[in-house]
Amino acid sequence: MSEAAAQLLQRLVSAVDARSICVPAPVRSGHPWIADVAESLGLEPTLAPRGDEDILCELAAGADPRPLLAPFRRAPFVLLIAGGPDASARAAAETLLAGTEQWLALADPPPRTELLAPAERAMAAVSLPGEWRAAPAAAQLPRTEAEALSALWLAAERDRAALAVINDRLLLGERRLADAQLARERASADVARQREAERHELDQARLALLEQRAWVADQANRLAASQSWRVGHRLVRIGRRLTLRGDRGTDLPSAIVRRMEDGDSR
Repeated sequence: MSEAAAQLLQRLVSAVDARSICVPAPVRSGHPWIADVAESLGLEPTLAPRGDEDILCELAAGADPRPLLAPFRRAPFVLLIAGGPDASARAAAETLLAGTEQWLALADPPPRTELLAPAERAMAAVSLPGEWRAAPAAAQLPRTEAEALSALWLAAERDRAALAVINDRLLLGERRLADAQLARERASADVARQREAERHELDQARLALLEQRAWVADQANRLAASQSWRVGHRLVRIGRRLTLRGDRGTDLPSAIVRRMEDGDSR
């Protein structure tokens, strides 16, 4: 039972934003593992309710558990554990749930345990473990018009709170979507600027290469037009003819010019 309840507490902490747990002295004395598990999960355990704990761990001893919630300014999640062989966690949970729709109960908890969730917090948590059942209906109908009106206003207040939670979640989703779209637009703009910069660098490199080729071709033409080159080239051609060798590859400036104009970088 201790291991199952510890796993249940771990699943609850992984699904909700919980920072502290109230473990009264009777619970700690009979189940010391709860405080150890809570501390391992990053929860701050307290012996008496301060009023701001997120989780309340209590023994189901057959008494009405609702007074235990009186010190809390905001209803916490409640982990009920059977306090003895005759104690029933389910009976204590039904006592707390009876006549109200403000609480939800885990439909299939581990043996001799019950996990209860305030309706407002349950709707705000998107990954509560297991399936949850609504509170049972009231034991009897309102006896007076005042009681009926009070019950109606209470239901309207609960609905208003539930709608406020749902609206907050919708607004949060819209803000996240807007932030994601803005981030995507910024990323797309950054990619476009990067591509434009790379394209500009490539165009500059191509222009520089064309200028270098033109300069090399111009220098080769200047060399071919110089008198010293023509005289030397004529002597080379005459020498090759006298030695019966063909005139092949002796006009180097012309070859350079052709390669520069053809785009050959060899």
